Amino acid sequence: MNISIYTVVKDQKRLAEFYYEHYRNLFPGCKFFIFDNNSTDGTADVFSGDDCVVENYPAYDEVRKTYHYNNVWKGSDADWVIVCDIDELVQITPEQLKEENETGTKVIFFQGWQMIALNDTYNNDPRTITHGFRENRYDKAAMFKPTIEEIGYSLGAHTASPEPKDMKMVGWKYKLFHYNEAFFTTTTPKPNKPEEIGEVDHQAIYKNNLDKSIKLI
Repeated sequence: MNISIYTVVKDQKRLAEFYYEHYRNLFPGCKFFIFDNNSTDGTADVFSGDDCVVENYPAYDEVRKTYHYNNVWKGSDADWVIVCDIDELVQITPEQLKEENETGTKVIFFQGWQMIALNDTYNNDPRTITHGFRENRYDKAAMFKPTIEEIGYSLGAHTASPEPKDMKMVGWKYKLFHYNEAFFTTTTPKPNKPEEIGEVDHQAIYKNNLDKSIKLI
């Protein structure tokens, strides 16, 4: 099946490499549409292959990005589109997707899992992270057919109100792994920094969920 993937990114080269590897292996022949917000760390260079289209995306805030995600896929001739951030990896096989396609599914809602390091042996490599905990903040309608009318993401692009309402949608049957670097670059999460949608206490979330994490990979 023909898969197109849309992502806005800024200065996340290490995750970009991981993301690119994941989706190329999962969906051979997929097409990447990367909107780079003036990265200075070589992020855009990761997507130099013939399967990538890279465009400059100078306006980067949650309002503009949400609007972008709500519209950038419209007119695509792909069978399915994936709309996600560079730290979001959907977990669905081509065989599962084929089954959804054959049964008329139009939108797939994924259940979010935050990946987490259990100790300091991971050496900043997301490929070595095997555990995570359920985090519904990262639930997402990340995959859908571009023939739908609207995906209807709200601010942050995690909740959605797809249109038309009467089409077949699959809810939380498959996982989405979220790789927030605060949870795996070290067992001591990075200091908190202000975020555009409130502030998140990564230290507390890490401590509260370390023992709840399960092996996912």
